[in-house]
Amino acid sequence: MTTTSPDIRKAAILVRSLDGATAARLLAELSQEEVAAVRNATSELDSVDGEERTQVWSEFAQAGQSTPKNA
Repeated sequence: MTTTSPDIRKAAILVRSLDGATAARLLAELSQEEVAAVRNATSELDSVDGEERTQVWSEFAQAGQSTPKNA
């Protein structure tokens, strides 16, 4: 088992909770190295409790609000 960074784990949780098309669009925004890391982390995920999933979604939503729309 490999050690996954907290940010990659969060991305894996997010990707796993999305439908396939949405996950593919999100992964398309990442570098090849990031995609590989997220996919590896996704395959290593065990069950994710609801509290952790909610926290990840909350952080993602907050990050989206602080990102300029034209960036």
